Amino acid sequence: MARAALERVLDAERVDQVFHDNATHQYEYVLPFSGLLKLLGQVVLRKQPSVNAAYQAADEKLEASVTAVYRKLARTELPISEALVAHSFAEASATVRKLRASEPAWITGYTTRILDGNHPAATEHRIEELRHTWDAPLPGKALVVYRPELRLIEQVHLTDDGHAQERRLLDDVIATIKPRDLWVADRNFCTIGFLTAIHQRRGVFLIRQHGTLKGVLIGKRRRIGSDDTGDVYEQQLRISDDPEMPPVRRITVVLNEPTRDGETELHILSNVPMKDASARKLAALYRKRWTIKTVIADITRTLTGEIPSLGYPPAALLALCLSFVICP
Repeated sequence: MARAALERVLDAERVDQVFHDNATHQYEYVLPFSGLLKLLGQVVLRKQPSVNAAYQAADEKLEASVTAVYRKLARTELPISEALVAHSFAEASATVRKLRASEPAWITGYTTRILDGNHPAATEHRIEELRHTWDAPLPGKALVVYRPELRLIEQVHLTDDGHAQERRLLDDVIATIKPRDLWVADRNFCTIGFLTAIHQRRGVFLIRQHGTLKGVLIGKRRRIGSDDTGDVYEQQLRISDDPEMPPVRRITVVLNEPTRDGETELHILSNVPMKDASARKLAALYRKRWTIKTVIADITRTLTGEIPSLGYPPAALLALCLSFVICP
């Protein structure tokens, strides 16, 4: 069943249509996008050690040279790679729902989306532009949106600047926010702009407070109870002078044991109404944020989504996205 679903997702006609719908400068000549993915997929699936090896072992002789293949990979437009993941999610999620295999919602009435950053490892010095530097460059960066109820990666947002801050891509994420979304993320994404945007789009958030976001505490901190990790407290926090942005819930977990960074308290910000989830439940749900890191770790162990020889960021990011498509 998994094989049949994957064959549908990577059907040549469908992925070529994804290319045509999203390409602005790149064009197909003798090698269609589906053919390019077929070669790259051999490497991602660890059937071949490199794109060149996959090219040499191809069942049918390709009209394009191996140089042309690498050139096409290097010029793959980022919106095409992003759209490939979105296409995969649309196809796979329909199958999951048809089979009634989805997990219960984290909070009834909300769609949970976990946000995290990811980037391929530093590349080798094989491309001409990198032969005169000692540094191993980072070929791009991705923000990954994971749907835990469906166990699928829904979106990726890419940049070809591997040294860019993850927050630089938040505007792209904001454009996708829908009402009744529950966005769960680490403190790297805790900005007033992002939290405000989620509220304005009638979504909710569960995001760890970043040290640079201070705000003004309101009232006294109330002890709510305890769980396996420590005592849970709640207090209101005003994070913005904008009257349309109400105070948020600041949930504090006083840990039984310090984190590996020596922290004894965790502060989590949320605007989920109290009637929908208690502070203890939200604290427990935040710990499940690691679901996305587990998924990405499984992909890394199972597939080769990070190909060191693909030094050009568009090629490396396409391989990463293809691993996200294949793994589910």
